[in-house]
Amino acid sequence: MNIFVSEMRQYRKSAVAWVITYAVLLPLVMSAMPMFVEESGAIKDMLSKLPEAVLASLEINPDLFTGSVGYFSYVFLYIGLTAAVQALNLGLSVISKENRMKTVDFLLSKPVPRAFIYLQKLSAALAVLFISQVSFYIAAVVSVSIQSPDGFDFKTFALIALTFTFIQLFFLCLGMFLAVLFDRIKSAVSLTMGVAFGVFFIGMVSSIADSEALRYLSPLRYFDNGYIIANGAYETRFLALAWILTLLFAAAGFVVFIKKDVRAAV
Repeated sequence: MNIFVSEMRQYRKSAVAWVITYAVLLPLVMSAMPMFVEESGAIKDMLSKLPEAVLASLEINPDLFTGSVGYFSYVFLYIGLTAAVQALNLGLSVISKENRMKTVDFLLSKPVPRAFIYLQKLSAALAVLFISQVSFYIAAVVSVSIQSPDGFDFKTFALIALTFTFIQLFFLCLGMFLAVLFDRIKSAVSLTMGVAFGVFFIGMVSSIADSEALRYLSPLRYFDNGYIIANGAYETRFLALAWILTLLFAAAGFVVFIKKDVRAAV
């Protein structure tokens, strides 16, 4: 039984849907960029009248917002959320669906090690996300290039865009860990929305309060686009934290899966 192929077949429609979403979403939202560039003076005046708390919660820097990379960084705030939703839901469902569909006994009774099953599922999930990421990167490069006839800072743009992959790897591993830890997840979608929007809200609060402590609780805020634009690099401590947590969740999910007693499907 080729678990990888089976999983890919089950998620092929979802993969296609996300590819289309990113291919359509990026050109659509980036098409508004020229208007912001042309009306940059008026937009800056308008933004300057907004309370600092509002600008912080939306991660808007009036001095950067009207540039091509600055505008993309603002748009990416919400694209990052969609990336987290996709990866977290995939991580949860690729494991928990066996319990919901009462096929876990059948799967684990096959003459293959649990480690092999877990790695095959992880590989399939990574393949699905890779397809989405290719679609996102192509759409992002094409959209920003079209809307920036005079060119743009590709390095800064690439650093911001690359966080898409970091976010998805983090939330995929988190989702798989939660799925093996709590084997009675009734709805992967409900849990996904709760966790994703929860960390997004914490991130907004951390920006408003300028709280470093709260920022540690919001993985979506580990990559500060304003910092990336200003410094041309990631914040080392948060980049390291993101990778450490990703690897910890991946390892913990693997260990729990191969050692945990499985309840019989009833």
